[in-house]
Amino acid sequence: MVNLLLKYKQIIKYLIAGGTATSVDLALLYFFTDILGIWYLISASLAFTMAFFVSFFLQKFWTFRDGDKEAMYKQMRIYLAVALANLTLNAALMYILVDGLKIWYMLAQFVVSGLIACESYFVYKFLIFNKKGKLISGKIKILIATGIFPPDIGGPATMIEALVNSLSGDFKIQVITYADRSRPGKVYRIARSKNKFFRYFNYFFRLWLLSLKADILYVTDTYSVGYFVYLLKKLTGKKYIIRFAGDSAWEMAAAAGWADDYITDFQNIKYDKRIEKLKERRKKILVNADAVIAVSNFMAEMAKIIGAREEKIARFWFMPADWFPGKAWLC
Repeated sequence: MVNLLLKYKQIIKYLIAGGTATSVDLALLYFFTDILGIWYLISASLAFTMAFFVSFFLQKFWTFRDGDKEAMYKQMRIYLAVALANLTLNAALMYILVDGLKIWYMLAQFVVSGLIACESYFVYKFLIFNKKGKLISGKIKILIATGIFPPDIGGPATMIEALVNSLSGDFKIQVITYADRSRPGKVYRIARSKNKFFRYFNYFFRLWLLSLKADILYVTDTYSVGYFVYLLKKLTGKKYIIRFAGDSAWEMAAAAGWADDYITDFQNIKYDKRIEKLKERRKKILVNADAVIAVSNFMAEMAKIIGAREEKIARFWFMPADWFPGKAWLC
């Protein structure tokens, strides 16, 4: 019996920690719903949020014995992202069980919490509190986020494939891109056939899932894909490198006929709100990048004018394996 308990010690501790958080969740749910008279879905959300902190600290320091305080805030951001996803799942399942199947809300919450607990264990064990570290087989894991990739035709798609091939020997590479057909694998393809909303939602959701196993993100587009990576960094703290081949704000404004100024003049002229919004968006993406790969000296100067710091800018396209700050970036 003792050996059995020792064998499943971590799972038992996980269940105790989860049970404690669940007890807090249920107690607060009862308090908010029955005593304060708040609608049960809002009560469930409030209780779930407050129980989050109880769950995080118990799981980190007690269940998985992860004493790395330097990584705590980054882990908390990822933990929060998982919790928010679970919160959405929690509300959806509660609605189905309570409004659809007419199950008592307390029993429904107990069942839903159990289902979410099973899913969360594997996320915590293998992703958030993984003591084996971020490196697998001694290789840094890079997720390349792009909008095009072969079999798409054209120079940019071919160059990205060449980059993947050149880095594969020294790094573990995975790619996410748009494509005519959806297909998982080393290159994860998001179907272009979906409508715009679902296409973007699917790309961002898959990008987030794939990023959980990546050490660094490399993005080739400073707009839709670049903005997704920027949001992901704000949410999880994930570091990213961006390829800068042109000012997307200037290109879009010129293509739409909103501005006809030269690219260098465009940087210093004050325009209407729609153009300034484009300029601010691409500035956020560049400024928050951990490195900017400029395809030319001219693009490097443009990146500096936009706001990227000189020490973050590299003036070449193909990155030699020893260029990556590597372990220094993975602390």
